[in-house]
Amino acid sequence: MLKTQRTTKSLADMTGPGLATNGGGGAVEGSIPQRRDEGSVINPPSADHVRRKLKFFFMNPCEKFQARGRKPWKLGVQILKIAMVTLQLVLFGLSNQMVVLFKEENTVAFKNLFIKNYVDGTSSDFAIYTQSEVYEYLSFIFSQYVKLHKISVGNHAYERRGSDLMPLTVCQYFYKRGSVSPGNESFNIDPMVEKECLDIKPTSQSLRALLVDGKLNLTLHFHRLLMIQVQFKLKTINLQTIRRHELPDCYDFLVTNFALYDVCSILLGTSTLLVWTGVIRYLGFFQEYNVLILTLRAAFPNVIRFCCCASMIYLGYCFCGWIVLGPYHKKFRSLNMVLECLFCLMNGDDMFSTFASMPDKSYLVWLFSQLYLYSFISLFIYMVLSLFIALITDTYETIKLYQQNGFPQTDLHMFVAECKDLPESGRYRVEEEVPFSLYCCCNRLKLKT
Repeated sequence: MLKTQRTTKSLADMTGPGLATNGGGGAVEGSIPQRRDEGSVINPPSADHVRRKLKFFFMNPCEKFQARGRKPWKLGVQILKIAMVTLQLVLFGLSNQMVVLFKEENTVAFKNLFIKNYVDGTSSDFAIYTQSEVYEYLSFIFSQYVKLHKISVGNHAYERRGSDLMPLTVCQYFYKRGSVSPGNESFNIDPMVEKECLDIKPTSQSLRALLVDGKLNLTLHFHRLLMIQVQFKLKTINLQTIRRHELPDCYDFLVTNFALYDVCSILLGTSTLLVWTGVIRYLGFFQEYNVLILTLRAAFPNVIRFCCCASMIYLGYCFCGWIVLGPYHKKFRSLNMVLECLFCLMNGDDMFSTFASMPDKSYLVWLFSQLYLYSFISLFIYMVLSLFIALITDTYETIKLYQQNGFPQTDLHMFVAECKDLPESGRYRVEEEVPFSLYCCCNRLKLKT
């Protein structure tokens, strides 16, 4: 059997004087190795050339500018992008701030105009408890809407559809058919929901037709009623912007039970956050500024594993507190409130009020709540948070030690470290990249054929 032996050379073997073979197969010292490739001769780069290219690759933008005069145009584009996005965000924020302020002021004005006996500073929940009060408050809304242009201090006006004024619409939602007898503990309900609406135009004739002997001529099905909705549109102009030499904004207010959320602010805010975060990669080139990046990168796997384990205990406490303490404590009424309450407790916030708000109606539940809160606070503050901080602190201390004594060197770093050329030495300017030539490729194809 014929065995062939294959010899390989490492890159370090090429660092010394080159060895080339002459026509007779002998070695000539001091010459550069050459490789013949079907009629063309290619001189492979020397080891110093490779080191210099790798060292240039790992330079920061300032060192690259010193080495070859290459301007950091990518960094400039990034800074320009940050400036443009941030300017757009600031302009949007200032405009949105005026919109929100104007909206809140008009919301308070509408509550005072259309809700009877409303007092500023009260909570958002406003309850009435008798049928007569329901008719009384509805009559008050209708009368205030009709004479709005006479009583409103602001420049409010009715919405128009062509030449007609848009009416106020009151709708009641109720089950199609049903009878309820709480005394007999029986009911018969058709779950299909029906809707009845009444339009009231902003004229005195419409209001007089609706009121009969001072009472509202409207029948509400209280025994199967689900909801009463009053809806109308008003228009106004915000004149405050004229002081800032801006055109005044026009607003349409839809006074109803529903609200819309502005998605534009979420997208713009998230994009600005990502743009600013993207600048961190440029700080990673400087050892004085990349401590945070290196610490996050090194501690991230351990932190994720630790959080997965801690979240199991945290969720267990959440479900337990929701089921046991929910009927007795307002901070445990819903699962979302339990998550927020325990997170605040874990960070040392609102502890005393949480303990003090626990009612003592049931001694067993009160005793359980004390054991529940004390065990959670002790476990997560003294152990979980301490271990979490210790993970990051240990990684930070390791990074600081590496910065003082040097990071562990890989084979690539040791190979590049042999290049002692400084960025301002001028050695990097001499080396130019071999331009790509289509003519050369065509000649090679002709030689092959």
